[in-house]
Amino acid sequence: GLCPAAVVPYLLWYNLATMWHRRKHAFTVHKKKNQSPRWRMARRVLLAIVIIFLLGGTLYAVWHVTRLPALTISDVTVTGGATVSDEVVQKAVHEALSGTYYRLIPKSFAYMYPKHAITEAIAQLPRIKDVDVKRPNNTTLAVTFSEYEPFALWCNEASSATCLFIDDSGYAFVAAPELQGSAYLRLVMTDQQPSVGTSILAPQQIEDMAAFAKAVEDLLDLHIVAAECDNADVTFLVAGGGELRASFNVPFADTLQNLKTVLDSNEFSHLKPGNFQYIDLRYGNKVFVHEGVSPDGLASTTEETVGE
Repeated sequence: GLCPAAVVPYLLWYNLATMWHRRKHAFTVHKKKNQSPRWRMARRVLLAIVIIFLLGGTLYAVWHVTRLPALTISDVTVTGGATVSDEVVQKAVHEALSGTYYRLIPKSFAYMYPKHAITEAIAQLPRIKDVDVKRPNNTTLAVTFSEYEPFALWCNEASSATCLFIDDSGYAFVAAPELQGSAYLRLVMTDQQPSVGTSILAPQQIEDMAAFAKAVEDLLDLHIVAAECDNADVTFLVAGGGELRASFNVPFADTLQNLKTVLDSNEFSHLKPGNFQYIDLRYGNKVFVHEGVSPDGLASTTEETVGE
């Protein structure tokens, strides 16, 4: 397929390339034949030494560079603490930064610091939530967080001194001190024991119960100190004696209105804490009032129908 003018240059190039290939091959074969086993062993040893030297130099360089002060995290700034001290958070961060990866690279090396482990360590501290860790520069970590705020108490019994603080979502975040009085509503779950890190009910149920308790005190002068709950019903315990029985299946606004109607009626206007056992409001406009024990020893329960 070559034109006549290209035949001569092509043949010349082909002959030169063939001669060069044969000479190179012959030189390589001759060289291998003239190498003694001792020389080949020396070459292998020399190659191993070079590899070890390069590897050792690389490891030394990595060890040295990752410990340069300009690339090492040494400062921790903390923002957001109201009751949790900065020192407690900083201690948790420095503990997470201690140690090395594979005994070579320190965890405080700015470009390989264990962000996830630090976040988890801070989140384990009591009262802390929503942790954020950033590295504004090579020597500083900036930690921001918020705190859980006590909303109510979760107790195993209404009169128990051992309770947990829960937030407004029902999440138990820390053990509460032995509190006196009723500054916080006490919640008791009939089928669940208090446990830090777990939740009770749903946030809306928590909110509705707290709103109901406050409204009962504001409107009817009945102070609710505790609530015993299961999946369907809740029994509010009134300071001084007496229970208000409600249901999660009946809107608390309706329950409050029914209770107010009963207590405003002439028949039950005398009811005060201590002179009734319970007012059962679980059945809509049918309310059952149990005032106590009559002189003949029989229980006295009255059904009141509340107008719609």
